[in-house]
Amino acid sequence: MKADTSLWFIQVNKKVGYRGSDAFNVQHALSDGIDFDCISNILSKDRTRKDLAFQGFIVERQARITKGAKANVGLLICQSLDSQGRVQSTTLMNDVNYFAIERLDAMQANSSKSYRDDQGKNYIA
Repeated sequence: MKADTSLWFIQVNKKVGYRGSDAFNVQHALSDGIDFDCISNILSKDRTRKDLAFQGFIVERQARITKGAKANVGLLICQSLDSQGRVQSTTLMNDVNYFAIERLDAMQANSSKSYRDDQGKNYIA
C-alpha cells in the first residue's frame, strides 16, 4: 500500500541534503490570523495546496561559485509556496556545513516524536 504524502504534517528526511544534511518540512492549515512563511510572505489561500501551507528547510550545495569564494559551501534553503501554489526556494544563509535533526531516545516511550537541534534545543513532533 502506498502512503498518501498529502496526509503528513511534519516530515524529517534523513541525509538528503549537502554533506548528508537532513531536511525538515511542515504542512499546516492557515490560522484565523495573519500567517507568514519562512521569508515573511503573508500566507493566503493562493499560497496553499489542498488548503495546506508548506514550508521546508534543507541545506544544498551552492550552485555557482563567484571568484574568490569557497568551493565547498552549503546554503540553508527555505522552501515555501508561491502565489500559484508552486514550491519556491530561497537562500536564508550561506556557509552552512551541516543540518541534522536527531530523535531523542529518552522520549521514545511517548507517542510523539522528539528531536534536538545541534544547539541543544528540543522539539516535539
